[in-house]
Amino acid sequence: MNEAADKALYQGVQRTLVGGMILSFGLMGLGLLGLILDPAAGARATQVVPLDRLPGALLALDPAALLDLGVLALMFIPVVHLAVALLNFVRRREPRYAVAALVVLALLAGSAILAFTRH
Repeated sequence: MNEAADKALYQGVQRTLVGGMILSFGLMGLGLLGLILDPAAGARATQVVPLDRLPGALLALDPAALLDLGVLALMFIPVVHLAVALLNFVRRREPRYAVAALVVLALLAGSAILAFTRH
């Protein structure tokens, strides 16, 4: 590993962290603002919007849906970190680290598939 390649990896991961946090907190902030402007929406915000109803709720500008999407974005940041790291490892021809990142991504994908398909 050389210093320039390490710096590129750290910058890529840093960008995903900062971008993900801005996106997540922005969405949650908009949701909270929506709750302030529409106090009746507070009753809907006590429950999570199901994923299959999330797009419609977002189109209806439901503040609870914005809060939920912000939390989902926050939870997705580590996956983006791993994807950025994986791409850097592949570019740098470091198969050991690329395989490790790929295994972790596969485990995350498998657990997400199990969570969404099991009832």
